[in-house]
Amino acid sequence: MKFLSQEMLDELKKRTETDPATQKTLEGVTIGVVLLVTDCPGNEDRALNVDITDGKVRGLTMQVKPAPSDLRTAAFDQDKYIGKIGGPYSLIGEVLTGKTAVITVLDKLNVEGDFNKLANNLAGVQSVIDVVSALPLVEV
Repeated sequence: MKFLSQEMLDELKKRTETDPATQKTLEGVTIGVVLLVTDCPGNEDRALNVDITDGKVRGLTMQVKPAPSDLRTAAFDQDKYIGKIGGPYSLIGEVLTGKTAVITVLDKLNVEGDFNKLANNLAGVQSVIDVVSALPLVEV
């Protein structure tokens, strides 16, 4: 399946509902973030809204717009999401496939929101990365 596609989001949602290994990885995770991925293939920007409560996906949606788009400057709901993390497709791809640790590239990402809450939720972020990196992805 293609990286950052609707098919990928559907598979993630399905695995959180039916796959015991995925459920174990996300057990206890509560996190809400907006992931902004710029300069994707096809000259697109993509914003993923991720809302996980106690290991259950409550929301997983994606907006796609031609790059450069207003997604780069759009505000996010700070009552629902603790932060907005943005970066280029190549870097986000490295992180979400487990090739690069998120902690090593934080200085290369655009981070908005409550940095302390984000830092305190790095274990949850890593759990989500672990689930994504287990997917059979192509075109990363």
